[in-house]
Amino acid sequence: MQCIFMECQLKLFPSSLPSLTSMFSQRNGNASQPFDEMKLSSSELDNKIEKLKNKGYFTIPMSRATRTYLKKQDKPEADWRQSHTWKKLPLEPGYEETAIDMASAIVSRIAQSDVKLTQQEFEIRRPGKHGAVEWHQDSAPKLLACVATLEGRGTEFVSPATAKEKFTRSSNILSRAMELKGGQTSLGNAVKEAKKDRFYFFAACGIPSEHIPKLVHRAPPAAAGEESDRSIFIARWRINPQSNPFL
Repeated sequence: MQCIFMECQLKLFPSSLPSLTSMFSQRNGNASQPFDEMKLSSSELDNKIEKLKNKGYFTIPMSRATRTYLKKQDKPEADWRQSHTWKKLPLEPGYEETAIDMASAIVSRIAQSDVKLTQQEFEIRRPGKHGAVEWHQDSAPKLLACVATLEGRGTEFVSPATAKEKFTRSSNILSRAMELKGGQTSLGNAVKEAKKDRFYFFAACGIPSEHIPKLVHRAPPAAAGEESDRSIFIARWRINPQSNPFL
């Protein structure tokens, strides 16, 4: 009876069909527009912030619409794979608003203050084998970062507990690199690798450490004699230091 009633509703009120379709498709991970999966409810935002505090990151599965859009934009020239430097492909600005609204909502809840972030990057990159291979944390004034692997190996990272135990900041004050303590050379099985087609969000050093741990991460180094075949989506958000609610 419920199904018959719902069918009658759709026939009588066809204008309700898009919203119902959108609702069901987003719940199934098939958002109708790229980046619609970043439209989170209040309770979902709270859940993501708890994961930031406990794990140093949270993830959002990439929808089919977003994956199709990003991979369609990623049309590298033939020389990209032979390049020793990364190249970037800016994305259409129309999709930035959804992502920036979610990032602003996350930071606003952490800061307990209304924050509107600005975009620093919103692009696809094909890094060369020398791109960000040192362990590091994203520096200030950036507040939040997002990385998703489209092709190749995913970003490597360690848990906040492992980072605290194993790493120390580089003695070079101009470097953002993290160094292993006590001459260690390996992290063994403590290293995790980001899964493909999933957004990984983590805090940058523009947010003080007492609020959220900063993820220690790096680009996976290419094997000896090989070039990197990575393709990644990257977004970072920042705010004018004078407007930073954490200062």
